[in-house]
Amino acid sequence: MAYRTIPGVDTDLTSIDIHPPASPVCDAPVVMWVHGGGYQTGDKSNRIRDKVTLFNDAGWILVSVNYRLTAPGQVASAEFPDHYDDVAAAVAWVHEHIGSYGGDATRIALLGHSAGADIVANVVTNPTYLDAVGLGLPAVRCAGPLDTEGFDKTAANASDPDGERELWAAALGNNPDYATDTSATLLIEPDIGIPPMIGVVRGSPQRQQIETAFLDTLAANGIEATTIDARSLTHAAVNANIGAPDDTVMTAPLMTFLTDCLTQEPGDGTATIETTAPTAPTTAEVALWPSLPATTYDVVVTEDIVYGQGEVDGGGSFVDLLLDLYMPQDTGQAELPLVVVVHGGGFRGGSKTQGNVVDWAQGFASRGYLVASIDYRLSGMDPVPSSRVQPMVDAFVALGGTVQEMAAIAAIDDTLTALDFLIARPDTVDTMTTLVGGSAGAVTVDYVAYALDDFGIERPPVAALVSNWGGLPVGGSAATFVDNPAPSGEPPYTEPPVYLAHATGDTTVPYSLSTDIAAQASAVGLDHELYTKDADAHAFDLTSNVVASGVSVLDDQVTWVTCRLYPHLAGAPECA
Repeated sequence: MAYRTIPGVDTDLTSIDIHPPASPVCDAPVVMWVHGGGYQTGDKSNRIRDKVTLFNDAGWILVSVNYRLTAPGQVASAEFPDHYDDVAAAVAWVHEHIGSYGGDATRIALLGHSAGADIVANVVTNPTYLDAVGLGLPAVRCAGPLDTEGFDKTAANASDPDGERELWAAALGNNPDYATDTSATLLIEPDIGIPPMIGVVRGSPQRQQIETAFLDTLAANGIEATTIDARSLTHAAVNANIGAPDDTVMTAPLMTFLTDCLTQEPGDGTATIETTAPTAPTTAEVALWPSLPATTYDVVVTEDIVYGQGEVDGGGSFVDLLLDLYMPQDTGQAELPLVVVVHGGGFRGGSKTQGNVVDWAQGFASRGYLVASIDYRLSGMDPVPSSRVQPMVDAFVALGGTVQEMAAIAAIDDTLTALDFLIARPDTVDTMTTLVGGSAGAVTVDYVAYALDDFGIERPPVAALVSNWGGLPVGGSAATFVDNPAPSGEPPYTEPPVYLAHATGDTTVPYSLSTDIAAQASAVGLDHELYTKDADAHAFDLTSNVVASGVSVLDDQVTWVTCRLYPHLAGAPECA
């Protein structure tokens, strides 16, 4: 059913599907659903079957809405404010015509997911759109914008860990002020008819903060706001779980909210409601994860997972590349920050199971990190680095290119392969990766974190670095490589803060390599910490050596990384 006709626009893009209950109804509540898809994809039929069953079983009518999509480079591409105007026009059509289908135009709930959530939030907080179709905000009895960072695009654009900035710019960038003009949190005012709302809190720390701030701002302005704690769900599951028979997170609190909202006597659309089911906490009760003092978790290790293959024997032969995965149990999180641990051994020996590496992996995993300890190709295997790192091979060959240096490049190559493999997992947060290494492993992660951009090699984002008795010994100094601290959501990614540990009398990897990194980090304003052990030693035990506060160096490293990855912990004493 077309709710509006626009010359040159496919009418399917401005249409709705109406799903009434099988038995005739009269004055039934109406739930309107706005799909997601980054403003560029999606359809009103997506993930709709369970929702039809859910709402029809309650005796309600479901109306699923299409809207014009952004198609960069095409003449008919939607731009600001097309998406919002379309959904407002759909509300107006339903308001005028739903009575013919047995619906009650005074009892309309407007829900949406992802980009649909962003659209819904704008339509019900900015009077412009519903005013333009002759209705006003009270036409919507209640709303549910479910899971978007678009509530505050100014905050999300600051680091953009979930990669939405480019989608917003493509869809809304014709308005140079879109980041403020379409951020619903910034549009909320009291007494203008904004309806009660339900939302979720989940995802990255930044996303949780933005979603919580939206709901808190509603409440602070006298608008009822109900929270679903969806930290156990992925972004897609927030949508898919609604009405799903096995759902334990979304359906019950959403139906409680909608029932309270839609079964009230028709009023002016601004009445408040009681809080939702007891299982759904208020925003004040949703504790951001992780917390300090730290919670510790049991860890299950899965050994010898193949993460890729590497060429050896000078070419033509390949070996499987293996990692051990350390999985914390019962964190309550659908996605976990990732740590990749790279062992030492002079690029000639060592393994993912050597003692200090196991300690580091267990230390991070027990604090809620998904940890992978990797093996990589060693010099005795005569490794052949892939074309991905060829610019580094060329540069090192020009400097002499020893066997050990070529093995180091192969280790860098394999670390990149492991990163690609691991961040593709659905249970990792791909923008919250920490690299940890010792000795040759530290040299490897130091180059991955700081040097690849200087060779024109792209890498996934790295959020933090722990370098134990490592450095940047070949191809340039720390001053050459540690040079890109500015926040960046796209390649070349930000060079990460670093925790360094090194002994003053190290004759294997000079202590000066770590102090050089620390000095350059200070020069460019990069957050860093240097633990110095006054001893004639190379590697040392991070679990028995302690920092000034009395905790082990390893515990201090884990806490230091956690404080940098999770801004909500900034005020914790452990982060001081």
